[in-house]
Amino acid sequence: MKWVRYGLLPLLVLALVSAAPAMAKSGKSGKSPEDMAKTALAKWKGVLKLTPEQEPQFESVMTASYGKMAEAKTAAAGDKAKMKESLHTIMTERSEDLAKFLTPDQMTIYHQKIDKISSKAKEHMGKMEGSSK
Repeated sequence: MKWVRYGLLPLLVLALVSAAPAMAKSGKSGKSPEDMAKTALAKWKGVLKLTPEQEPQFESVMTASYGKMAEAKTAAAGDKAKMKESLHTIMTERSEDLAKFLTPDQMTIYHQKIDKISSKAKEHMGKMEGSSK
């Protein structure tokens, strides 16, 4: 059970972190999946050294992913367990879709950055749980 919990947390964190720059710019979370994908493309373009051919593919995968996340949020209606399960599936699909056109080196960098982000989030969540007791 722990591996499921620890496997889902990084995916949830990735989803939130990927969306965070878009939310921060607008001051609200109401940005469209297309806008969020453009923000994600701008963020990851330099990190992954995307080629001009990869950029539209990356943006397309991110747009689809953010669209599915919005649908999952609506469908979950506040049910955190249902949302985590949906995010796990969405993030797995995103990774599989990215692997179709990113090089193995780019995928390694992608996963390293995601792992780093998730570890920071786990640390932050631990602090929040400690302060709420």
